[in-house]
This record gives sequence, C-alpha cells and structure tokens, in this order.
Amino acid sequence: MWGDFNRVEWRGFATMVLAIILSAAIVSAGRPVWADDLNAATTTRRGDVMPNASGFFFDDNGSLLTARHAVEGCGALYVLKDGRVSRAELIAVSDEADLAVLRTAVSPYLTAVFTKDDRIRPSQPVFTAGYDALSHLKDRATLMYNGVLLDRQPGPGEVKVSLFSAADHGASGSPVLDEGGLVIGLIVRREMAGAGRSEVVAVSAPAIKRFLQHLGLAYEDSELAQVSPLQARAPRAATLMVGIICG
Repeated sequence: MWGDFNRVEWRGFATMVLAIILSAAIVSAGRPVWADDLNAATTTRRGDVMPNASGFFFDDNGSLLTARHAVEGCGALYVLKDGRVSRAELIAVSDEADLAVLRTAVSPYLTAVFTKDDRIRPSQPVFTAGYDALSHLKDRATLMYNGVLLDRQPGPGEVKVSLFSAADHGASGSPVLDEGGLVIGLIVRREMAGAGRSEVVAVSAPAIKRFLQHLGLAYEDSELAQVSPLQARAPRAATLMVGIICG
C-alpha cells in the first residue's frame, strides 16, 4: 500500500498528521513540557502552540537564522509567526558555530541589521528573549533592555550576556540587540551562573556574518542605530522573529 504513495501524497499526509498533532496540543489541558535546555518539545501554554526555539529574518526572501542544535534531526520544520504555522526548509548548517539557515514562504515585515562594529563592549545594555515569551510579554511596548554584555568570551566567535531574569523556554536562536537595535549575536545556550543570575551564550555577529558570507547569502550591517535612544527594543525584536517548530 505504501508503495502507491507518490511524493505529493506523502507531503500531504505528513502535513495532515502535523496539523492533527498541533490541533490536539492546542486543546490539551495538560501541563506544558519544560526542559533544562533553552529548547524543548512542542506543547501549549495559554492555549497557544509553543515553539521549540526561535529564529529571525535577515533578508527579504524569507531566509532566517536559528541555532543548529534546535533544527538538527527534525523530520520536518515549521515556523510560527503571528499565530500562523508555515513550512520551513533547512538550507545550511555551520560546521564551526551553532548556526543554521532556514527558508520559508513567510514574507518578513522587517529584517535584521547586524552591527558593523565587531568590538565587544562590556556592560553594554542589550535585549534578547525567545519568540514565545516575547509574544506574551505584557510590557513589550516599553521594554528597552533585559541584560548586559559581559567581558568574558566563552569560546571563539562567542559572547556572553547576563540577563536580569531567567532565560526563557525556546530562547535558542533569538537575536541579541544592542543599544541601537543592531544584532550583535544569536543565543545558543545557557550557562551556570551564581545565585540570582542567568547567563546565556551567543554566537557573535562577526561569526554569523562569516557564515553567511561563506554561503554567499546577502545581509545588511550598519553603524547606524535602528531605533532611537528612548525607543523600546522589544517590539523590534518581536517583528524580526519567528518561532521554530521541530516536527
């Protein structure tokens, strides 16, 4: 019987199965699944589909960056944006950093602008959050910063951020925005910190740009601030971002 299925039928069958799973998750009253890592199994919270990880657009063609570990081994990939689930395709992964590029048919409202200044600036205020947490953040319209850049470099091409609160579910793949709203990194993991502190590690902007250059993919970088000094960074991050669902 299975041999009679052509590729189109298999695709339709897989899509139908995922739709059933997502629908069941949405109506489920069970407790959400949380993980010690920054990405975990898809479940629900407040009646919504909860993504495994996050990503952000860097061009107008629907190309987006995320963490490699969040998409490796997935049978199918989907992005969640403004309550809509769309298919995504894995384009490339980095051998040197925890990075991956996906492509989707979703048209971005806004694309990331990377910093052109490659210097690490310790104590610089930054903003970063996972797509799911950011989607439900009540003070998103006014939130400017939620962390600072540290002077410790965890590894080559990485930066460390100290957050004012605990790292949230699905934060892997989230952009780190500097004071001007420029992307200076992409969150890949959480590290142990002292009591009352939360630290996350991000692949730095220079490492991200080298990866995109190697792939021959265009991106934008600048020295010019993308937001005014008194403008909240959270809304810009939310506009750039999508949730990643590993099927």
